[in-house]
This record gives sequence, structure tokens and C-alpha cells, in this order.
Amino acid sequence: MWMGKHKKWNPLPQFAEKTFFALQLHDDKDGFRLQFELRDPHLLLTASFDSQLLYMNVDEGDRLLSAEVEGEFPHLFWKVEASELTGRFCQMTSGKFEANSITHFVFISVDDCIDVLALEGPNFSWVQR
Repeated sequence: MWMGKHKKWNPLPQFAEKTFFALQLHDDKDGFRLQFELRDPHLLLTASFDSQLLYMNVDEGDRLLSAEVEGEFPHLFWKVEASELTGRFCQMTSGKFEANSITHFVFISVDDCIDVLALEGPNFSWVQR
């Protein structure tokens, strides 16, 4: 895990403490979006970003470094304060972006950890099946 203070984020309180599975990650002409599956009740949740700067996906089992985490699992939605990843991204882009204008979002599902650096939060949509 990237170092920083991981804090629970509840953009959709009705889905807090639910167990999600990462289903798809798309970055194509239609934009950048993540899709997750909740199995009970069966639901597909999509998080779409208009202003993503960087994203990465790591298998949850391969994240061996410990980070300061405020809250317990399962929980899909997180934000990272004092993010090591944000600092490194700003260095890599030679100061093109200000660290305080970037938010580090993390989606931790049963099988994947997806980090997203973005200027704005995602838009959510869901489909009940």
C-alpha cells in the first residue's frame, strides 16, 4: 500500500461495510471507469472519473506494506491523506500539479486494490440485477 493515512470515505452510505468484487476497469474513448459487483443483493456499481491523472491496480494479496489505516474492512471506498503516491506523482510531472489539488482515492475490493489520483471525485451509478 502507498504510505499515507487511509481514511474511510462514504460517498454511498447504503453500501458501507459491503463486500465488493472488482469486475472491470476501463480506460477507453468513453472515459475511465471502474465497475464492482456486490453479490447480495446482486448489484453492479460503476465509478466514473472525468479528471483522473493516474491509476494502478494491484492484486489485494500482493500489497504487503502496511499503511496507517483508519477503519476496518470490508470497505470499498477510501481516501488517502499525506499520500506518498501523490507526492511522487507531483515530482514525476515536474510540479505541473499541486499536491493539494489532487485527491488519492483507493478502492479496496475482495480481490483488488485500485489507486486513483484525480482532480475531482467520481460519479457513481448502479444497476440492481
